[in-house]
Amino acid sequence: MRPQSTEGINDPAYDYPEDFHDEGGDGDLGGESPSLAKNPLLAPDVAINHKEPKKTVVSNSRLLVLWCFALFHLPAIAITVALLALYIKQVQWNPGHPTSEELSILQFAAKAHETFILLSLTEVLLYRIRSCLLGEEGIPIGFLASAHYIVAPFNYLFSREFWGTAFTSTTRRLLHGITVGLFILLVAIGIGASPFSAIACIPRLLWWEVGNSTQVGGPEATTQYIHPGTVFQMNLTAPYHVPSHSLICGIMESNSPGSCRQTSVEPMINELFSVVFGDEPYIPHIENITSTRSGFPENARPISLTVSRSVPTSPKPFGAAFATASMYFTSLALINARKFFPQEDRNTPGMLQSRPSKADEFPLGKWKQPLVAVNCNATLRKKDSVPSKDNMIKFSFYENSFHKNFSLELEKGAGDLKFLEEFGNGSASFNPVFLDIQDKVDVPISAAILFAGNVSSSPGSASSTSLCLVQARWVEAEAWMNVNESPNTHVQLEVPLPDVPEFMTETSTTENVIQLGHEWLGAMDAIADSQNFTQSVSAYGEAWRICRTQSLPYCMPVFISVYLTDFLTFVGELQTYIPPTNPDHNPAATPPDADQVIIDMIYSRYRSGYSFKDSMPIPIAFAVLLLHAIIAIAQTIWILAARDPWYSVAWESFGEMIALALRSKDPGGLHNIGGGIKSSKTWSTRVAVREVSIEGRRLELVMCSSIPSQEGTYVSSPDPARHAALRRVRTGMQYS
Repeated sequence: MRPQSTEGINDPAYDYPEDFHDEGGDGDLGGESPSLAKNPLLAPDVAINHKEPKKTVVSNSRLLVLWCFALFHLPAIAITVALLALYIKQVQWNPGHPTSEELSILQFAAKAHETFILLSLTEVLLYRIRSCLLGEEGIPIGFLASAHYIVAPFNYLFSREFWGTAFTSTTRRLLHGITVGLFILLVAIGIGASPFSAIACIPRLLWWEVGNSTQVGGPEATTQYIHPGTVFQMNLTAPYHVPSHSLICGIMESNSPGSCRQTSVEPMINELFSVVFGDEPYIPHIENITSTRSGFPENARPISLTVSRSVPTSPKPFGAAFATASMYFTSLALINARKFFPQEDRNTPGMLQSRPSKADEFPLGKWKQPLVAVNCNATLRKKDSVPSKDNMIKFSFYENSFHKNFSLELEKGAGDLKFLEEFGNGSASFNPVFLDIQDKVDVPISAAILFAGNVSSSPGSASSTSLCLVQARWVEAEAWMNVNESPNTHVQLEVPLPDVPEFMTETSTTENVIQLGHEWLGAMDAIADSQNFTQSVSAYGEAWRICRTQSLPYCMPVFISVYLTDFLTFVGELQTYIPPTNPDHNPAATPPDADQVIIDMIYSRYRSGYSFKDSMPIPIAFAVLLLHAIIAIAQTIWILAARDPWYSVAWESFGEMIALALRSKDPGGLHNIGGGIKSSKTWSTRVAVREVSIEGRRLELVMCSSIPSQEGTYVSSPDPARHAALRRVRTGMQYS
């Protein structure tokens, strides 16, 4: 590996170029005799730089270890720790920041962080390579340059140099495996350094909690609360769980005078289906309904509605409808709280949330809201074609609803169905009947409503019978309102609305399905009357007749789901307490006691900041960044804690390694490598750095063998005398 000496010029075995002896003047030498001065590759064996000093290769100074740690590892670790502190403290930027200029600076900081990490990883791997070179086992040739590929590892990772070395069998499998595993781990960290540094440095836009209070409008303002025994009940009966008639009428009259005296549901259906359908032939996948019969200002509490076809391939639009809405007391509490916000706060993005005070002690858990699913099936029979002995009515319900495919048969003359025997007596219509048929249905249901009537009084006309199955659930939901927008309540269910059919099919049990008593359903049927709870025309029955007359698709499932959802949100009344301003003033309500659930209001602002909340990439990013810090710190502690610590800063670059190879003598055994290396065995050949004592403390690269030399080091040399003189590099010694 040393430069050729002048003795080789006259060696007849030397393979000279064809024109080397050309004396005819046609060659490059112009007819002159070859000289050493004109061929720099054959220059005398002289020192290239007489001023290159001797150097200490190995030091046992712990101060040097700490200095290298501060230089190579500390910058990256310090930035990682600083970023972690920002996330733990949940630091936020001021509104309007970061600007585009500040984002550019943060991107530059992320790139600097990545650079420091790559520098640290390179130093970690260099220490491993040096320890192998200076140790007894040596290191394969294929791993010599591995540390210098950390920055751009892909060419090396897919080369024979790496894989040929990594999978070559060796007698030192443990040490070899440690080197391979360490390189792959460090490369993985290096590859992730760029995106993960950016993920950690760039803040995210989030909702940040600014403050919360159980009172609205100040320390002596209104306290809002509910009675826990009146909400989220699983068995609704009348009159205990019927919404306050005066409350609903009061809301209706305040928004639309005279609306509470309206007993017809036709205006509701017309407006409902004009919103739902518009000019489209079928219902959209999801719609928000803002008009219902109860009269509550639905703009502030929209009812979300979706429809799924029971038979997707059927040309007839029949299927199940699903509706949900936030509770009345939740929306009203948010509206009351928003009224007290200063005008300047209403002009900036802000979110007002509602939750139970001391939610961990709330016996009912989080806020909930009703989710109502309705699926209907109809039979149509001509009177003349119905045999007198046919006393059964069959209904078939299909999947893609809150249940799977099933059919059931009802006997016309049994129990509540005796009125069906009156079919055929003109154009008679019947109010709906609430059936108790849970034992005939394969899925838990809240109610079953049967509708029956004659299509017309003409001869040969048909009788129509429809059965609607209802399943109502309380589902967890978060409710909030954007203070800088119109006072609309937004909700987020525990399951997205498009996934509700599958959710209800898979999770419905008799324990989590609300039981809607016949008396409660009847009370809801009559609640539109402003004078009392009885009326001559059933709301359900009127809706059924309108749906049959207008042939509206999904009409009955949509109507019943929206209608029942609306009234279920009124179960549970909001209570308010206004403390008296003086002893002679009576409070507006009694103060809440320990059993009441106080409604807590949380105000949040939308701004940039650092938080682990609701993020998967950020914890992964910090796991990788902290893994780098742990590796660097662990290596430093391991060096400092050793009985005889050593550290080396030699061969920092691959150029220095090449210079060492040029300085070394030919070890023998490496053949035909002038044009490159293709053999895995050649790449796996192990080399080490040793002191050649017979030549004056000089270091050389030598090949390892199975024959131990001085101090038990397994190295080889074609010269027995040199082989015996090879020794391990000594600490504190200066070498040429």
